[in-house]
Amino acid sequence: MARIIAGATTLIILLCHASADPVYQPEDTAGSMCLLQTGMMQGRVRQGEDKMQTPAADPQHAPLEMLEYAPGRMQQRIQGGATWIQAAQEAGLNLSEISVFGKRIPKFTKSEAMHLLSISNRGGKKHRYNFLGSACNPTGIGTMYNVRGYLPEASRRFRRQWAVDFARSQFADQDYLSLTDVNACADHAQPMGPFDKSFSPERSEDYLDLMAASNFTLCPGGDEPWSMRVYEAAAAGSLPIIMSRTEDLSPKTRGDDHGIAIQAVQDLLYVIQTNQTDSFAYNEDMAEHNRRIFIRYHTFIEGDNTPPGLDFKQNDDIKENVANKEGVCIDHYRRGLNEVRKGLGHHLQASFFKVAKVSDKPLLIGAGVGTTATRSLATALQYLGQNVSHCANGCNVPAVQMFLAPESHRKHQFFQPEQMTESSKEECLRSLGEFDYTSVPEGFDAILDTPVAETFLYLWRSFPNARVVLTERDNVHAWLSSRMKHHRRHAFAPMQNPCGEFLENPAPAMSFTDKQLETLFHMHGDLVRCLVPARQLLEINMFKMDNSRATAFGRLANFVGVKLSDEAMQAGRHGFESTDIH
Repeated sequence: MARIIAGATTLIILLCHASADPVYQPEDTAGSMCLLQTGMMQGRVRQGEDKMQTPAADPQHAPLEMLEYAPGRMQQRIQGGATWIQAAQEAGLNLSEISVFGKRIPKFTKSEAMHLLSISNRGGKKHRYNFLGSACNPTGIGTMYNVRGYLPEASRRFRRQWAVDFARSQFADQDYLSLTDVNACADHAQPMGPFDKSFSPERSEDYLDLMAASNFTLCPGGDEPWSMRVYEAAAAGSLPIIMSRTEDLSPKTRGDDHGIAIQAVQDLLYVIQTNQTDSFAYNEDMAEHNRRIFIRYHTFIEGDNTPPGLDFKQNDDIKENVANKEGVCIDHYRRGLNEVRKGLGHHLQASFFKVAKVSDKPLLIGAGVGTTATRSLATALQYLGQNVSHCANGCNVPAVQMFLAPESHRKHQFFQPEQMTESSKEECLRSLGEFDYTSVPEGFDAILDTPVAETFLYLWRSFPNARVVLTERDNVHAWLSSRMKHHRRHAFAPMQNPCGEFLENPAPAMSFTDKQLETLFHMHGDLVRCLVPARQLLEINMFKMDNSRATAFGRLANFVGVKLSDEAMQAGRHGFESTDIH
């Protein structure tokens, strides 16, 4: 694993995880530090890079679809990218004979590498710490466990919050902080100090120059639990700082060859783990070690090298690991529920759970909460010849509705609301977990509206081949206003398994605030996007576009896979457009 150095206010020690691997004590480090050998060393004590052996290239290994899985900044630096091709040609390599690792790891050209090395030796260090990048913007699409799709929306904010907190508590005047998305940071309205350049109209330092001028670079994870800053800082002679190996130094959780390759290199770097590193001194020997690793594996200058012990043949059977990806989504959603109200995450099932029965049926699930035009979606699907079950015509998940509310709510006796007892809530949660969701009547092609959204996680696990339509509203305030106007007392809170949780709780002290309900609304959409692979998900917002219904109808027809004649399509579109949005 990576040579990780943990920091404390008065003592810096190396973080030594329990391991059967031998421990190597470098002569140039303090006696309080220890160096854990990477698991790839296979029992050999590492005595220096000159002892590393490079496995032969494996030209027979079939390449993966690289660009589909790679983040934007990596695309030009891996197999097929312009920078990767230039780097290989500069080294006189035959592109078809480059090793699997050489195709998967991001590569820098010789001129780029020389520039990085030159700036790392130029003019000394001006800053102790630096961080330049985003910290608050929502997360988008990424790869997790070889599943490409949306990641939890708050991933980046969650992973990078420690960097903002670290800057607030540890940065001095001469350090450098620039949050490029500061306008999205709700709790960052003004500069923290002279070091905070986030509000400056122009950057005063270049990204890589800044690293080269800094002893340490904060390298929090991003959309995925790792950062390219780690190897960029290594190249620039700045020691990387992380808070958590799990959240900041785990590219292997991508589940593909890229993540495995990057992990193999980052495991060879000196990386400092710290909450407070004010007593740790910059170590040039560590920085030089990191630069050598960068040159050896992130360039072709010294040839086509592969880290010792790395065998991609063992990873030929990489497949989508949907269960692990879903576990990440569920954990983030649970964290969000507990942030809304302490203990609210108890409503959520375990990260890895089983359902009573699984069906291969490609059921269409309307995952949008009520008052997001679910009735209009039902109308459109009916024009497309689908047999639709909507709650307005009798709730569509048999027997589930009765679990979620006290009897007075189920009978629509709204003038005498009843609070669900804690024991009743526990019984509700147990019943939801035991219910067979595949008991949806065989004749239905699609189900939507309450309580489909509220039990979506169970439905999704029960119908893994489902096609999911997420109806959304861009104005959450308008959604809540309409929802409260028409369904104040009996509509469930927009969350998973809302046993006894309503828009307006019978016990005022337990009621959600408007802000909490709006947060739950956003979290629901985020959970759906995170759980469902992009190829199985269609998002529709009929409240946003001028010609939203005409556009939505065409997209919906393509998604469902219904081929209508031009005449039938026109008639369906016209009929759909003439209906009111509900």
